[in-house]
Amino acid sequence: WADTERASGRTVTAEVADRRFLADVDMILEVVENLLSNGVRYASHRVEVGISLDESGEKLEVLVEDDGAGFTVSGEEATRAYFHANPQDDETHFGLGMYISRIYCEKHGGRLLVGNRKRGGASVKAVFEVRRGV
Repeated sequence: WADTERASGRTVTAEVADRRFLADVDMILEVVENLLSNGVRYASHRVEVGISLDESGEKLEVLVEDDGAGFTVSGEEATRAYFHANPQDDETHFGLGMYISRIYCEKHGGRLLVGNRKRGGASVKAVFEVRRGV
C-alpha cells in the first residue's frame, strides 16, 4: 500500500508493508504522528515515510525523512525533553515530541535513531519490537 498526500504545500509519501503484527498501536501511532508532524514542519518541499516489518516479524521500523535543513545537534540532544532547535518554536511547541517518541520506542523494546540524510534533510527512524500476528 502506498499513498501520497499534500500537507501545507509539501508532499508526504508513505509506504506500508502488508503484514500483520501485535503491538501497542496507540503508542506507535503517537510516535508516527510526532515524527510526521516534525517532518512537515521542517521540510522544504517533501516528506517521505516508510513503514516496514523485518523478515522475522519482530521489528517494526518507521522511517520519516524530509528535505529541510536537517539536525544541527546530536540525536541525543534532539531527543531531550524540552529541546528546541528553533527559538521560534518556543511559543508554539513544548519540545517534547522527540523525547516522548524516544521513550515510547524504548518502552516498546526499540530505539529512536536520529540523523541527517546524505543528500540533506533530517532522517528519523523509530524501531519497535513486535510479535508476529495471525
